[in-house]
Amino acid sequence: MSWTESLFLISPCTTVLAIDVTLRVMAYSVDNSALMLIYYRVPEKLLLLPLVSLLLLGMMVTAVRLFHGVVQFKEAEAKRLLLENGIMDIHRQVAEMQDIYGDMRGLRHDLRGHIESLTAYVHNHLQDEQSELEHYLNKMKKTTERLDFADKTGHPITDIILHQIRQQARKHQIDFTANFHYPEESPYDIYDISVILKNGLKNALEACQKMPPPASMELRSYAKGHLFFIEMENDFAGELNWDEDAALPLTSKTDKKHHGIGLANIARCAEKYQGSIAVEIVPKENRQRFCLAVMLYH
Repeated sequence: MSWTESLFLISPCTTVLAIDVTLRVMAYSVDNSALMLIYYRVPEKLLLLPLVSLLLLGMMVTAVRLFHGVVQFKEAEAKRLLLENGIMDIHRQVAEMQDIYGDMRGLRHDLRGHIESLTAYVHNHLQDEQSELEHYLNKMKKTTERLDFADKTGHPITDIILHQIRQQARKHQIDFTANFHYPEESPYDIYDISVILKNGLKNALEACQKMPPPASMELRSYAKGHLFFIEMENDFAGELNWDEDAALPLTSKTDKKHHGIGLANIARCAEKYQGSIAVEIVPKENRQRFCLAVMLYH
């Protein structure tokens, strides 16, 4: 708590205390060397003093409520700034990924063309060295195939997001299965889908890293009429602490000021399309599974 916030709380309390002391002193008077209550001389004080006390109490309650509102506003403002910075980062990353994806497609196309030309030349002109060169060209083909993304989601951005998550999961020996398809002629902004996938899969990856191997995580999507569902599951250890106001789990990280907004960002994206999110913990075999479901409407 800063000194200005402390002053905001202390000032009305100090004022009320000073007024109370003043009223207590004024309640007594001295008449012919005898201490006398002022109520005997001015009976109206019996009504005015309780009324003033209630007004002072109301002032203190109002000050506390105003302070609570200021604190909530500052927290909301901090989360809004974090969200804006996150969205700006995602926009920048999406633009970079689109450029990378275009370059990689061109590179794969050119490499395949060169390999096919070399293979045809070997078959036609280098019969004596054919086996050795074919072995070399086959290795080049396999190297080129590694540039292909394992996930074909229907959009280059979601392809790259899943590719990045799959690489990180493989690095930490986490089993990652994905069955995600970006809807054709989708009314959903790719930036919003990116926010949902990046935040949800990042949280799932972090949770799996805390689990003893083999840990697993799963992503799937499907459409029902005008509804589009994105579901994510991952192994999970521990318990969830809930934010009663937002109806979302609280972050387990110590720096709660700069963390714990991933699910809030997902919820905002869902609300943009008249949707919602649902979070639950379900038992599966000898482990717990964290399940996140996102529903979008169009």
